[in-house]
Amino acid sequence: MTSHVIVAALITSLLAVGCTKMTGVPATIPQKAVIETVETDADRLLDYYSYMSELQGEPLIREYNRVQRLFNEEPNDRNRMQLIMLLSSQSATFRDTNAANVLLEIWLGDQYNNYSKLRPLALLFDNYLTEVRRLDDAIGRQASMLGKTTERAARQKKELNAEKKRTAALQKKLDALLEMEMNLIEREQITAPDAQ
Repeated sequence: MTSHVIVAALITSLLAVGCTKMTGVPATIPQKAVIETVETDADRLLDYYSYMSELQGEPLIREYNRVQRLFNEEPNDRNRMQLIMLLSSQSATFRDTNAANVLLEIWLGDQYNNYSKLRPLALLFDNYLTEVRRLDDAIGRQASMLGKTTERAARQKKELNAEKKRTAALQKKLDALLEMEMNLIEREQITAPDAQ
């Protein structure tokens, strides 16, 4: 048994001496730090936004109906944010930023949600919807101004057409008067030589 211990000690010492004699090999191999990230609800929602943004037409409508049904069954924060994202989608035929804003304002108004991990994302969407409303209002004002300009142009075109008609009628009368005068002058010339 003691011979086994001596052999084991000898092998261990040889290995230790042999490992220290190796050149170019560090005693410890550096390990890369592996950081595992935990996907949060905000991350999942941003991934969902990326997915949803690529949908068009019928698939987008189906997704909207699915999320609306989920929200009606279970109105949790994630379903609410997905519905807000869909309602504010630029390419959606069902786009309703007012409804999205109402859903968001209700959520932001709840004191309990001040500590939610989704609050920064909700505030981001609140800013986005505020900007969308501002742009929609600006477009509405521009459309109104364009409408007024178009009405004014149509009115001016109508007035111009009426003026053209009056001018044509006056020209016709003037031509008729000139013709009558020419006829009178011709008669006078015809009758004037007879009088001499």
